[in-house]
Amino acid sequence: MLILDPSGVERRRSEGYLPRDEFFAELHLGLGRAAFMRKQWSEAERFYDDVIEQFPQTTGAAEAVYWRGVCRYKRTNDHTTLPVVAAEFERQYQQTSWAKKASIWRRG
Repeated sequence: MLILDPSGVERRRSEGYLPRDEFFAELHLGLGRAAFMRKQWSEAERFYDDVIEQFPQTTGAAEAVYWRGVCRYKRTNDHTTLPVVAAEFERQYQQTSWAKKASIWRRG
């Protein structure tokens, strides 16, 4: 599966078979990435929310938590949103590479 932005630039690629929920999570991640690259923070955030709410057990859910946090920061310019994301990773998806990436945002 390829997700392209309106100008035809590739924004996400997924190769091989995926079970239904994993496929739809990847699709929403790709659509979120395309919106993110257009600086449409709210639209991207909605796609990432969809992954987290509808497909929380997928491998893409942790990535969605990370990028949703980045979208919130970009949309608001409020740095206090980032420690909230780090705390979310302390509760869920702790063993993922996305949790490690967000660990820099912890308070203190």
